[in-house]
Amino acid sequence: QASDFEQTSAFREGIHVQLREDIRWLHRDIKTTMLMPQVMAKRDALAHGVSDTLFYDEQGITEGASSNVFLVDAYGTLVTRPLSNRLLAGCTRERILDLAQGAGFSVDERPIQRAELARAAECFVTSATYLIAPVLTIDGVSIADGQVGPVTRMLQRLYRNYING
Repeated sequence: QASDFEQTSAFREGIHVQLREDIRWLHRDIKTTMLMPQVMAKRDALAHGVSDTLFYDEQGITEGASSNVFLVDAYGTLVTRPLSNRLLAGCTRERILDLAQGAGFSVDERPIQRAELARAAECFVTSATYLIAPVLTIDGVSIADGQVGPVTRMLQRLYRNYING
């Protein structure tokens, strides 16, 4: 029996995103009611025919407008930016890291450079609403030929099993 979150097209099929410079304040780790930059970025994404925006700063990719960003590099390592005052610590992000490490995946918490995105074997975002959404294109450039990768699918299965108990 499929769970409700498995019925979303983002979970099943993936999403298309755009890149934008992160001009938000320097305490993005504090969740506030002032989410106007994220709302504006989400609206801009939809106006450009994509699902979401990935922000970047001088260190690399920060996060999505409402998600955390992961990539799988050519060696199969799961990469995501380390926690700091420059991104919100998502509960789904934390669970995915735990599940990935428990399954034996190599994890590297470091800044992701924009140039790495085009070379990524896989890319996905996590959030309470997306859960795990594969990223198929970024600014119109396909990630791994626009296909959902095996690591992303494996992590989706692990997360689904975690949720279903």
